[in-house]
Amino acid sequence: MAIMSHQVGPTVVRYRGNIDLNIAKGGRTMKKTVVGIIVLLLLCGCNMSVIRSKDIEGTPTTYCNVLKEPDPLLMGGWKCGYNRHLSDSQEYDFNPVAYYLVKKGDRYALYFYRATRGGAKRFTGWRDFTINGNEIYSDTGVKFVAKDGEVYYIWRNQKPEKMTRITTE
Repeated sequence: MAIMSHQVGPTVVRYRGNIDLNIAKGGRTMKKTVVGIIVLLLLCGCNMSVIRSKDIEGTPTTYCNVLKEPDPLLMGGWKCGYNRHLSDSQEYDFNPVAYYLVKKGDRYALYFYRATRGGAKRFTGWRDFTINGNEIYSDTGVKFVAKDGEVYYIWRNQKPEKMTRITTE
């Protein structure tokens, strides 16, 4: 089978039944550009919610313990990126965190999402948090607080992280 090739800018394109791209010099720049665009899209969020509408449809598997009705600001979905301090290694682990609080009849349910260790470990699903007015908390150390018109995520009494409203896809 004959091999045909031609030069397209810095890229040599060879045809051998299937297309085989041999990226020369300038191809590295293109690769960096594509990777940069992907990273930028991920950082911007581009409405890529970690909680989807199908996650919160239907009947929750568990409900929250309500000591006092939640502040209306806490309702719906919220997300943030949190740098969790690892005391043993003195490093930080970036954790995307999100929740969605819904009212089903006269009960409240919270769908939770958190990824740790670069996404290798994920905590997702309906969780039995406690609601006490402007606070939602669990016995694991996770807390969401409504204060001065904002919602904050707090992990085991570390520095609060401001959250932003999300919509489901």
